[in-house]
Amino acid sequence: MSRLPPALIASGLAFVGLAALGAPLAQATASHHGSAYLLLHGLMTAAMLVAWQHTDSRPSTLRWLLLTGLAARLLLLPAAPFTTHDVDRYLWDGAVAVAGFDPYRVAPADAVVTALRSIWPTPPEHAAYATLYPPGALALFALAASSGPTLAPLLWKLMVTAASLATLWLGQRLLAAWGRERHLALLALSPLLVLESGIGGHVDSFAALALVAALLAATTARWRWAGFAIGLAALVKLLPVLALLPLAVFAGRGAWRFLASAALTMATAYGLALALGLVPLGSLPLFFEHWRGGAPLFAAAVAVLPLSAALAGLAVIALLMLVRSALLARQQQLAASLPWALAAPLLVSPVLFPWYLLPLVPLAAAVPSWTLLTALSLAPASYEVLDAFDRGDGWHPAVWPVWLLGIGLLLALVADVLRLRRQPSSAR
Repeated sequence: MSRLPPALIASGLAFVGLAALGAPLAQATASHHGSAYLLLHGLMTAAMLVAWQHTDSRPSTLRWLLLTGLAARLLLLPAAPFTTHDVDRYLWDGAVAVAGFDPYRVAPADAVVTALRSIWPTPPEHAAYATLYPPGALALFALAASSGPTLAPLLWKLMVTAASLATLWLGQRLLAAWGRERHLALLALSPLLVLESGIGGHVDSFAALALVAALLAATTARWRWAGFAIGLAALVKLLPVLALLPLAVFAGRGAWRFLASAALTMATAYGLALALGLVPLGSLPLFFEHWRGGAPLFAAAVAVLPLSAALAGLAVIALLMLVRSALLARQQQLAASLPWALAAPLLVSPVLFPWYLLPLVPLAAAVPSWTLLTALSLAPASYEVLDAFDRGDGWHPAVWPVWLLGIGLLLALVADVLRLRRQPSSAR
């Protein structure tokens, strides 16, 4: 231990200590959950960045970071999901499926599930909407809900924590395979990855795990396994499906095996869902039609253009980002190509919740940039809305988090462009 830089030891201990505050904060800040989370996230971000600056590739350093990340994740097991009601929704959807109803067509307020609501209460804001999660996520919800209303929250927390730990383990192997172990702190001590699983309990943790597994398989040219893993990731959250493009281009002759495996995995899951009488889609179109928040580019576009023109412009931006991703993959720069593909739908989306960024955390560790790190650090500012919501003042997000993220991303992008211009072409 004494061989490690003192700053690395101090930042690691600070990170673990802050993680230990997760459970008490849920009880002590009943009407200030947003402020408490922002303070916790900010301090953990500072600890992560200090650790990153003092990380080298020595085995003792990497072991310290892995143990620190492990401890932080385990310490958050008792923490209640005080930043979101999504876990309640997950378990409700799972309970509806276990009871034999179709969560894609039956909303919590429907009369046919009145008896179920007395056992599995759901937040009022979810009452009118059927589920919008893909079949893979629904299967995970049903697995947890099958344990009953008493044990299900604990089982879900254990499942999400296990996914976060597995992401750390496979992510470390991926960074080693790519020769990027010196950036392990950005994965092991990522506040977004640790808090959105340990406190938020978000299903996106499983999507991040499946994406890392796919990249690890792709690194060793196991394209059928890579396709299978990407298929699983897309069955949990739709975002990872965008990784199909750069991975297929990178695969070269293995692209057909990769794409066939991914397509077969997704088709099997959706086919099974249809055979069970489910109609996967649910309220997803309504969600994107009515929800707004946290997305600076969309907010800026609709502020100066008619909606149709704004959507067309955003679509062009997303398309250009996908082209850039494909070009980088064609140059065999897989790690650099993936953020362009995964960020494309996030930049044009009308809604950007912090946990949507979880699949980008391993990529930020592999190819750190000011833009990625700024997005991961500032996106949680949207949690400011929780303070008023906890006090019963309704859901009224402030504008400043969108401005903060938008300006931060613009400045970070300029910094990255200047950094690349100063960098020799041979080093890019």
